[in-house]
Amino acid sequence: YYDLAGKEVTSWILAEKDIFISVKSFFRQEASNENIIALEECSCWFISYEQLEETCRLFPEFYRHRVYLTEEYYCKSQSRHEEMLFVSADERYARFMSSHDDLVKRIPLKLLHTYLGIAPSTFHKSRRNASRRRK
Repeated sequence: YYDLAGKEVTSWILAEKDIFISVKSFFRQEASNENIIALEECSCWFISYEQLEETCRLFPEFYRHRVYLTEEYYCKSQSRHEEMLFVSADERYARFMSSHDDLVKRIPLKLLHTYLGIAPSTFHKSRRNASRRRK
């Protein structure tokens, strides 16, 4: 999440086996404005930028994995950006519910509405609308 004028704005929600980094901070090796928190107890493995570079140098086949992961997450980032620009609040909520139904019960609502870029009142309205459509 980011702190935006004293308000937390959730930039990503990830689940088990996802890869998480502060992209700009990791690849540019500079301080980040982004905070990474775990909502549940978990185990994490990590690699430093220098270790990643050395691994790719020593094992060229590993570089293909790095490129694949970079492409995958870049595409996810673009899809999220497009969704925020072109998709209504109700539809963003509905899409998240259908594609992440396992996560919805585990995420505090305040994080979910900032992740979806929806004001609290609109978020609750979208939830009501979705609930009515399911009945």
